[in-house]
Amino acid sequence: MNATRKYSSYLISGCIHLLVLLLLAFIYVHTDTRQSWHQFEWLSAAEQGIVDEAIPGVESEMESALDADPEAAEEIIAAPPLLESPHWESIENSSPIVDPAALNRDLANALKDDSSTGASESAPYSSSMLEGGADVYFIRETIPSITPLMDDSVVVEFYIDKDGSVMMNSIKVLSYRKAEHWRSLREAMKNWRFGFTGAYNPRKVYRIRCNFRLD
Repeated sequence: MNATRKYSSYLISGCIHLLVLLLLAFIYVHTDTRQSWHQFEWLSAAEQGIVDEAIPGVESEMESALDADPEAAEEIIAAPPLLESPHWESIENSSPIVDPAALNRDLANALKDDSSTGASESAPYSSSMLEGGADVYFIRETIPSITPLMDDSVVVEFYIDKDGSVMMNSIKVLSYRKAEHWRSLREAMKNWRFGFTGAYNPRKVYRIRCNFRLD
């Protein structure tokens, strides 16, 4: 009985030691390895075996073309740059800047008040601006179609629209001797056109004297 117990004790002890050895062996084999960072190493083109080669056929064709025509090679070498330096034109050689308003004023001064805008005083019809002659000038002045019946001076006031036409409903006759002259003048004014020497002023009143003379 004692021998059996002793044998059992040895057997149990042996099994325990065997299990411990197996456990240690398992832990050793499956030990978790430490992670390490990857290292990169830059290699030169020579080390990588990369050779800078020209495109096949292109260089040989260019060399043969240049050998056949040496002048072309000289032109390529001596070719001027594509970008040119900016060219600045001298202000002294440039055309003068013309002021349209000043030009219109000069034209109006040549046509205004003292001198008639139509024919001379001895002609059958003539006109002169009495008010606003410095602000406008005639682009088109239609002459009354009537043959003068007597020496007469018709004076009228009127407004001018922004398109240069006479505002017919604004015409006011100030003086005349023959009604036929006045009516003929009013009809002609429908075709009148003016230009402005400055800014358009819708409140500006214009006055003109139209002379009718017998031959």
